[in-house]
Amino acid sequence: MAMTLRQRMSDLKQALQSEENFSVISEKFFDMTDMDEFVYLCKSKKNELLEVILEQVLQKIFGEPRDFTLRMKYVKKFGFYHGSFLADSLPVGTFMYFEGIQMGMVAIATNFTGDVSYARFTDEIVMDGSFTGKKHSLETQ
Repeated sequence: MAMTLRQRMSDLKQALQSEENFSVISEKFFDMTDMDEFVYLCKSKKNELLEVILEQVLQKIFGEPRDFTLRMKYVKKFGFYHGSFLADSLPVGTFMYFEGIQMGMVAIATNFTGDVSYARFTDEIVMDGSFTGKKHSLETQ
């Protein structure tokens, strides 16, 4: 029996919190994007805090600030942001973020040969315009 969107979202959220192999999380996300219901629920929405987090994650991965063009979608029913971005001359990167658990992941193609860097992150709002990372891990596969 095929999993419903709610089941897939729950599975993705659980994997994001505990899976050690980041490519498994990424695969779960991309499998879900093939569902018509998921595509229908996605709406464009900005999130300034998430934009700041993505800037800092890119800087951590590449060791310097990177300009990027961001495309962000939101699924209100699940409090879930996702999207893609282009950073300078690099291949596309993707991200996902669950509001309820304040956790997300970035996947970035670091070159044109298939190498991907992943960063799982959590956030905690400290004051207007700033945050502190509670947990951060980087992995390249």
